[in-house]
Parts: sequence; C-alpha cells; structure tokens
Amino acid sequence: MTVPKFALFEHRLDETYNENLRKLPEMVKALRLSNSLDEGDLKKIKKDVYDDFASKYDFNDFKITTSDISVQNQEFSFEKSVAADILGPNLTSNLTSDFVTLYYALYTVPYSGNIESLKYTTVHPKEEVYLADHGNYFALTVYSLYPVKESAEAIKHEKDRVLDLITKNHDANATYIKNKESHLKDAIDKEIDLNFKSARNEIRDNDALL
Repeated sequence: MTVPKFALFEHRLDETYNENLRKLPEMVKALRLSNSLDEGDLKKIKKDVYDDFASKYDFNDFKITTSDISVQNQEFSFEKSVAADILGPNLTSNLTSDFVTLYYALYTVPYSGNIESLKYTTVHPKEEVYLADHGNYFALTVYSLYPVKESAEAIKHEKDRVLDLITKNHDANATYIKNKESHLKDAIDKEIDLNFKSARNEIRDNDALL
C-alpha cells in the first residue's frame, strides 16, 4: 500500500517559459502555412498567438478560499513501512509493532483557477505533500503519530505552512509572468511581421505572373 503524493513546485517556471519562447519562431512559421495570408488580420493573428502562448501560464486567477476550508480528523493503522514513508523513518524506526496508528487531519480547501500553477515555481524547491485534486477543491492531509488533541497545533502549523507556500508561490509566478508580458508581445510582433508581411509581399509580386 502506498499513499499518493502531489509534487508541489515540480517545474521551474522560468525554464519552461523560456524554452517555449525559443519555440515561438517555429510556432509562427507553422501558423503561416495554415493561414490565409491575403485575408489574415495581422493584429488578430498576433492576439491569437499571444493568447495561445499565455494560456499555458494562466496562473493569475488561481485562488484559495481560506474562509471556506473545512477539516475532518481520522485515524488509521498503517503497515510500518507505509507509516515510515509518510512520516519518515526517523519517527518510526523505534516502533516495534508491524502496524502503526497514524492520526491525521483531512483539510478540504476550495479553490478557483488553474491548479497546474502549483507545479510551477520561480522561488521554491520541489516538495511532495499529501494533496489530492478534486476539481474545485483539493484535499490536504497532514499526518501525526499522536492523537489530534496532542498534535493539533503541529498539524495546524503544517497546514498553514503548506498553504502559505502555495500562496507566496502563486504571487511570485504571477509577478514573473507579468514582467515577461512586454517581452513576449515584442517577440510575437517581430516574428509575425517577419513571416507574414514578407509573405504578403511575395503574393503581391506573384500577381504580375498572371
């Protein structure tokens, strides 16, 4: 038995963003081949390319509704190896039983927007947490060796730590994308003008052949 984890901050936003930006010329060339150049509106084409690129990093609207977070506390006897995977071997190595009872809080956290933003970061190292996405909310589980009455403060502290990481990471991502906006628009303008305007001149020149 394993308890699935969710990888926060799995990808570097700056690396994936710049990698896709380097692919922009190929993207525009492919678009040139598929568009009607003599009828196409360059402003519309630029907007379509920008929207398509920006949609991959549509993180601005992600928001956790902290006022609506709810919680349930539960307990379960796990195999010792599973408990060690959850809490770490340092906390379970001295236990002699083949099964270990863990106490845990299951937080239901409503959110809106694109949860994929949790996988990208410019500031944090990768971290695995017990988080499961359910569409418009995610479940965050915090485990303890001790009954909830004894471990409530530690559990709440861990919950607050994870949610604070997520919030600060979102703000950093949104700032990064915002600061890249002008550069992205300039790059799109350059590629569209280079590919589409030159192609239109070729079409006008070809009229002389008819």
